[in-house]
Amino acid sequence: MKGGNDLDNLFTPDIITPGQFFARRRDDSAMRPLKRLMLAVLEDAIVTFQKNAIDRGKISSVLFNEVNQWLCDRSRDGLFSFEIVCDTLAINAECLRNELIRWRERLLEAGTQSRLKRRRRLVVRDAHLNPTRRRRRAAYGAIRS
Repeated sequence: MKGGNDLDNLFTPDIITPGQFFARRRDDSAMRPLKRLMLAVLEDAIVTFQKNAIDRGKISSVLFNEVNQWLCDRSRDGLFSFEIVCDTLAINAECLRNELIRWRERLLEAGTQSRLKRRRRLVVRDAHLNPTRRRRRAAYGAIRS
């Protein structure tokens, strides 16, 4: 009979409170500086992506291509790969990647439409006047007002 009790004890579940179970997961004080650094890297990449998404300058295109390559790289090589950074920060990497690509497509689409609408030449008033005549005209306008 004593052996039966040991067998019952073997299959009796251990009772653990949620606080005990999640205590190890919540205590990420050792990881906190690394997570802050990863968040800063991710934030810088997103800002660079957005700033240089439609710029056509040489430096802008180099920066954009570098960030775009990092974002689209699905490998998990290196501590600061896009996939590892997103996993560490509990961010869905695929979702973030797709949203950034869609954001850029909408921006490009809106940019081409607005460029097509702005075909009128800008006319600068008083461009033909020399500085002395501009000052006189400005003074005369101030007196009349």
